[in-house]
Amino acid sequence: MAGVAILCALFALSGAAGLLTEQVFEKLLSTLVGASTPACAVVLAVYFMGLTIGGLSYRRFGAARRARRWAYPVLEAAVAAGSLALAAWFAALVPTFAPWLHAGVGKPITLALLRGFVAALWILPLTIPMGATFPAITDAADAVAGRALPRAITALYACNLAGAIAATVLGPLAIFPRLGMQGALVLAAGLDTVAASFALVVLARTEAIDDEAQAPARATSSQPVSKDLLVLAATTGFLLFSLEVTWTHLASAVIGSSVYAFAAMLASVLIGLGAGSAFSGVVFGRRPHVPSWAPGGALLAGAAALAAIHPFWPSVPHAVASLGSQARTFVEAELARFEIAFCMLILPSAAFGLAYPLLFRVPSYPSEGRGSVAGALTAVNAIGCAAGSLATGFLLLPRLGSETTERVLVVVAAGVGAIAVAMTATGRVRRAAMACSAAIVAVVVLLPKWDRVKLTSGEHVYFRRQYQVDSVELLRFHEDTLGGITTVEKLTQGTDTARFLFTNGKFEGNDFGEMRAQTAFSLAPMLYVRHFDRALVIGLGTGRSADVVRQMGFGSVDIAEIAPGIVDAARTAFRHVNHGVLEAPNVTLLLEDGRNVLLLRDASYDLITLEITSVWFAGATNLYSREFYAVAKSRLREGGVLQQWVQLHHTGVAEIASVLLAARAEFRYVSLFYVGGQGIVVASDEPQVVASGFGARVRAMGPAGLLGASDPASAIAALAASRLLAPEDIVRLTSITRAVPNTDGNRFLEYASPRYNFRKDDLLAQNLRALVAIATFPPPQARGDVDPETQAALARVSRQTYQRAIGLPP
Repeated sequence: MAGVAILCALFALSGAAGLLTEQVFEKLLSTLVGASTPACAVVLAVYFMGLTIGGLSYRRFGAARRARRWAYPVLEAAVAAGSLALAAWFAALVPTFAPWLHAGVGKPITLALLRGFVAALWILPLTIPMGATFPAITDAADAVAGRALPRAITALYACNLAGAIAATVLGPLAIFPRLGMQGALVLAAGLDTVAASFALVVLARTEAIDDEAQAPARATSSQPVSKDLLVLAATTGFLLFSLEVTWTHLASAVIGSSVYAFAAMLASVLIGLGAGSAFSGVVFGRRPHVPSWAPGGALLAGAAALAAIHPFWPSVPHAVASLGSQARTFVEAELARFEIAFCMLILPSAAFGLAYPLLFRVPSYPSEGRGSVAGALTAVNAIGCAAGSLATGFLLLPRLGSETTERVLVVVAAGVGAIAVAMTATGRVRRAAMACSAAIVAVVVLLPKWDRVKLTSGEHVYFRRQYQVDSVELLRFHEDTLGGITTVEKLTQGTDTARFLFTNGKFEGNDFGEMRAQTAFSLAPMLYVRHFDRALVIGLGTGRSADVVRQMGFGSVDIAEIAPGIVDAARTAFRHVNHGVLEAPNVTLLLEDGRNVLLLRDASYDLITLEITSVWFAGATNLYSREFYAVAKSRLREGGVLQQWVQLHHTGVAEIASVLLAARAEFRYVSLFYVGGQGIVVASDEPQVVASGFGARVRAMGPAGLLGASDPASAIAALAASRLLAPEDIVRLTSITRAVPNTDGNRFLEYASPRYNFRKDDLLAQNLRALVAIATFPPPQARGDVDPETQAALARVSRQTYQRAIGLPP
C-alpha cells in the first residue's frame, strides 16, 4: 500500500495546483468579464465544462490497459505545460481578446456568450486534462491497490481536497502576495511536474497485475454505469455549487468582501468536504462496500444541517465583530472571520461532501473498468457543478434572493435524498428517510424571515458597530448578484437624521457629512479640464458627484454603475442629493463594470472620474492597476483628465503610494488632493494648470459648487489649497519609495489593503504626516486667460493655507 500512499500525496499536490490555477483564472478573467457573481459563475461553469470533457474523454479513449496505467503522469505533465504557457502569455491575454467582445456591446446575451467563449479558450486547455486526472489516477491506483481500490479512491479524493485546502489558505497569505499571478501559475506547474515525475517512478516500479491478453474483461473502458449513480453524482455537484455561489454571495454581506474573507469561506467548505470524505472511512472502515442508501442519507443529513444554520445568518455580522474586536494582529482578525465561517458551513458542507465519495463504494459501482467509470461520474458531477453555478448565479439568486434560494436548496436536497434512500432501501430505513425529509421541509418552510437590519449591520467590516445612533430605519433593501446587498438606512441621533447608503454593510455615502467630499470628487479634476464635451462617471453612489459633473456643463455624461441596487437608491432615496441626474436628457446610464465600459466601447472623454467602493473589496483592484490606467488614458481626448477617489483611512502609506505610482507609470502628471477627509488622485498627460472658464462654471453652479465657502472665489481657493501632493512631489515619491505599482499581475492592493481593517489607531493622521513630509506645497499655476477673480483666488493660496486645508497647524 506504500504506492497508494505516494499516489495520495501526489494527488494532494495536484489539488493544490488546481486550486491555485482556478483562482488565477477568476482574477485574470475578472479584468475582462467583470468581478460580479454572474461573471464568476461563467468562469466556474467553463472550468467544470473542461472537467466534464476531460472525464468523458478519458472514458471514451482510455481503452488500452497499458495506456490507462500511464495516463496519470502524462495528464499532469500536460496541465503543467498549460500553466507555463498561460504564465508566459499572461500580459497579452486581455489586449488580445478584448476586441473579440466588441460585438456584444449593448447586447447582454451576446456579450455573455462571447465572454463564455473567451473564457473557454483560456480555461479548457488546462481543465480538460485536469478532468481526466481523477479517473487516470484511479487506474494508476488499481495497479497497486488491487481489491483495496474502493477505499483507495476515497483516500485519493480526500487528499486532493487536502491539497486544495492548503492552497486556499496559503494562496492569499503567502503565494499570491509574494509571487503574483504569473508566479502562482509557475508554482502550480512545478507542483504538477513533481506529481507527474514521482508517479512515473511509482508506476515503473510496480509490476502489472495482468496484461490485456490475460484479463480481457479489464481492457474495456465502456463498462455500464448505473443511472442512479449518474443522477446522484450530478445532483451532488448541482447542490454543492449552488450552495457555494449562494454562500459566496452571502459571505460578502456578513463575513467580509476581501480576498481573505473569501478564502475563509472557501476553506471552510473544502474542510467540510474533506471531513465528509474522511468520515466515510471512519464509519465504514475496511468494508468493501457501503449500504446503497448511504449517499441518499448523506444528502438528507446535508439538508438537515442546512436548515439548522439557516436562521443564524443575520447574526453572523455581530458574531464576527464580537470575536474580532479584541484582535491584535491581522491574522487574529482574519481567524475570527474564519471561525464564524467554519461554524456556519462545516456541517452542511461535510454532509454534502460525504455523498459524492460514497458513490465509489456502493455495491452497484462496477468492479471492472473502474477508471472509466470514475471518469463518467467525474463528468456528470462536473456537469452538475456547472449547472448549479449558472442556475444560481443567473436565475435563483437574482429572482429569489439568498434567503429564499437557500430554502429552495434545502427542499431539493431533502427531496432527492429521500427518493434516493427510498429506491435503495426498505422497511424502517425507507420510512425514516421519508419522515426525516418531511420534517426538514416543514421546518424550513416555517422558519421566520431574516432580520434584514441585523443582516446588513456591517459590524463585520471593522469589527464594531459602524454608528452609535438612537434608531435605524431600513428604507431600501435591494439584493442582486452584481452589487450584492444594497441598503439605504435612515439613522437618527437625537433630533438629527441622515440617510446612509451601504453595500454589503459597507458605507458608500450619505446626504450629510460626505456631501463636501462627494462634490470635491468632481470639482478637483475640473480645475484642469479644458473641454466639456463628454464625461464618464464610474461609480454612481448617491449620485451627487455625477450631478456636479452635469451641472458643470458637460454636453454628455455617461455613468457606469454595475449594481442595480445603487441605481435604485440614487434614483429614489437620494434624489434630493443628485437632483434627478439619471433622468437628465444628456445623461446615459451604463449598467456595466467601469473597466469594461472603457475596454469595450470606442467612446472618448474629456473627463473620467471614479468613485467606487473601498480598495480592499475583492476585485476593486481592477480599477487601481497600471493596466486600468493605460486603458483609461487611451479613452481620454487631448487635454483630458482622470480623477479617482483613494481612501486615506484604513490603509497605509505603501498602499497609497502603490496607487499613485501605478497612475504615474501611465500619466505624465499626477497629483493628490485631500478634501473632506478623502484622497483624490488627479492624472493627466498635459501640465496641470487651472483652465480658463473654471471660475465661471463654479459661479454658474451656485451654492452646490461652493464646498461650504461663502463665495466662488473662496471655494476656488479652498479647492486649490487642498492639493496635498503636486506632480513634482509624485515624481519624487517615485524615486524615494519602495512601494510597488499595483498591477493586474501582482494585485498588490487586493492583498495588502485588507490588513488595516482591524486597526484602531488613527491611520489617516499617520498617512497625512508621512505624505506632508514629501510635499513641497507649490502654488497652483493657471493659464494666462483665466479670469481675474480666479487669478486673485489662486493668489491667496499660500503654504499656510495648504497646511490648514489638510488640518495641520500653520
